[in-house]
Amino acid sequence: MTDHDMGAWGMDLPKGFDHKKFEEDAASGTGRFWLIRMPDKDMARFKGVLLPDYVRVLIDLGMDFAYVTVPQTQGIHSPLEVAKEVARALGAKRLLKDGVEVVM
Repeated sequence: MTDHDMGAWGMDLPKGFDHKKFEEDAASGTGRFWLIRMPDKDMARFKGVLLPDYVRVLIDLGMDFAYVTVPQTQGIHSPLEVAKEVARALGAKRLLKDGVEVVM
């Protein structure tokens, strides 16, 4: 494993990100995710899969930022590839690993 295989990837959400629509779409499997919301009072936490490959992801959403954690390398998908796909699906312009921007 490399350093890129561990921990969460951070990203800034685009201005006007619609949290309610994201949650509704994610719960129904519409779009790029099929997720369930986990109880947490501090932030919106989701676990599920990135579609269409059913790659497992954990996503934490704040008001203007998100973190994605990829539990492990899954098939041909490295954690970096999955993090980039999630960032694109959320409309993020930057992807960060340990505070350092990663080329998308």
